[in-house]
Amino acid sequence: MLRRAGSCLTGLLLVFGLSGCPVTDDYFIDSGGASSDAGAWGGSSAGLAAGGRAQGGSAPRAGEAGMPPTAGMPTMAGPDCVPATERCNGHDDNCNDVVDEQACNSGDNGTTGCAGFVIGMQPNHGYMLCTTTQDYAGAQLACQQQSMRLAWLETRGENDKVTAKAKALTSDEIWFGASDAAEEGAWSWDGPEGQQFWQGNEDGRTVNNGYAAWMSGTPNDDNSGEDCAVLNAMTGLWGDRSCTTRYAYLCEEPE
Repeated sequence: MLRRAGSCLTGLLLVFGLSGCPVTDDYFIDSGGASSDAGAWGGSSAGLAAGGRAQGGSAPRAGEAGMPPTAGMPTMAGPDCVPATERCNGHDDNCNDVVDEQACNSGDNGTTGCAGFVIGMQPNHGYMLCTTTQDYAGAQLACQQQSMRLAWLETRGENDKVTAKAKALTSDEIWFGASDAAEEGAWSWDGPEGQQFWQGNEDGRTVNNGYAAWMSGTPNDDNSGEDCAVLNAMTGLWGDRSCTTRYAYLCEEPE
């Protein structure tokens, strides 16, 4: 059966509409922008963003008009699935062909209001978006409890695709893993291995070949107290906010 880290002979039958492994966006390569996500394949964007199965319709077949040769093909890289504890990350961690079962939106494991997903450009890299709010430190801890970290949005492609998923789940601002709390104006990715990507205020610049998507006029450290970054789920732009304010938050599996 087709699994996140494995191969599945019957998975190849999916592109011909035959029975086989379950169809979720975990196993497919996006063809480009957000419009190629679940809705175009007959499933609900919100459902797939939460790690659900597509209902009705089928994925575009490779070679169809307007689709690249790899579109709709299952990803087959990696060894056979090795069972692990199921986490809220858009993957079938325990190898039973069910994605995120009982791992998301559960008070028992601290994921109330959370949904797991993957994005097509990184089909083996899981994310967890939680709409229950935390301050920045609380969001860091919640991610760590799922063996994740606050997400690093390091490229335009990743930022755009994560935004498309987030928009299906919330319209709120979302903590991700960027802060200049250690040194004002030196914005770095969260954690001891996080590299600086921005230097300065709203008139600053990217550094170390970094990427940034600040909204106009930010970061501005308003009232000398905005040291943590949020993602606007509707626009994909970033803002700086007080780290003690409560927002939704986005975690990812470390690479």
